[in-house]
Amino acid sequence: MIESITYDIPLGVLKIINKLPQNIPVVMLMRHSVRHELPPDAPGNDIPLTKEGRTLAFKLGAQIGERLKSLHSSPILRCMETAEMIRDGAKLNLKVFPDRRLGDPGIFVLNAQKAWQNWQQLGNDGVMSKLVTGSEIMPGMAEPNKAARHLVHSMLDQVKDPGIHVFVTHDIVIAATVSHLLGRPYGPPKGPSYLEGAFFMLVDDKVRYLFRDVDNHMPGPIYDTVIDRE
Repeated sequence: MIESITYDIPLGVLKIINKLPQNIPVVMLMRHSVRHELPPDAPGNDIPLTKEGRTLAFKLGAQIGERLKSLHSSPILRCMETAEMIRDGAKLNLKVFPDRRLGDPGIFVLNAQKAWQNWQQLGNDGVMSKLVTGSEIMPGMAEPNKAARHLVHSMLDQVKDPGIHVFVTHDIVIAATVSHLLGRPYGPPKGPSYLEGAFFMLVDDKVRYLFRDVDNHMPGPIYDTVIDRE
């Protein structure tokens, strides 16, 4: 008999949210909520959240409440649904802004057709492992350290109002981003769980970042390179 797996909002995420400063804009780069299983031979862009996934995203939105100031999402269905449920949980009337840097294809993909071959050959965990270490630039993919810094810079550049600005993406985008900014690998089996997030904010011209047990700063600017898509 196969036991069903139950999920919850990561406790570390709730702890960070509760201690965030309220007088500055904060970027929350987070993984989507619980989804149905992906097909083995396709990206699964149309795979929705499970009922549990929708409930958990709603609860997270309720925890954030009026501190939620904007919503940005990968255009992929499960990410858009996550953002919408967070909005509903917060009881706010906010638009969800699709952003292809977060997915479809995402900041780390320059040529989707070439890059998909990496997933076919290595699987998601294999691609994630190579991205978090930056050991080689895979076909159709961006240089991961530059792409990670580009993403954080672009998110921080978009947020102006004090509060929490949510950017919903996929595990591989978060894993690669935090690995290169924090200088330690967060690939399989330690990759981001459902609804897990990394937080970024500008404090005294430095980027403060929080992820799991890490709370640190790095000097800005963190990005000075243009990402050219093929």
